[in-house]
Amino acid sequence: MAQTVTDRAIQAHGGMGVSADTPIAGFFTLNRFLRIADGPDEVHLSQLGKLKIAEYNAQGRNDGHEGALLSRRKRHPLRPG
Repeated sequence: MAQTVTDRAIQAHGGMGVSADTPIAGFFTLNRFLRIADGPDEVHLSQLGKLKIAEYNAQGRNDGHEGALLSRRKRHPLRPG
């Protein structure tokens, strides 16, 4: 969200938005760094999916198909498990 706001500010200010005359370029750099340090969005979505599948299976709503949701997942050829 913050990166989108700073990107729009850069667009609104044109070339001056990326110069050292305004703090906008620094904000953009900081927000981009924080986004990278936080980790890729795909990693967060993957973790959330794994937690939800585990929660679903723990509640016993799999109608006797133990691990059915996990077995449909594609396995990476180089990773065990």
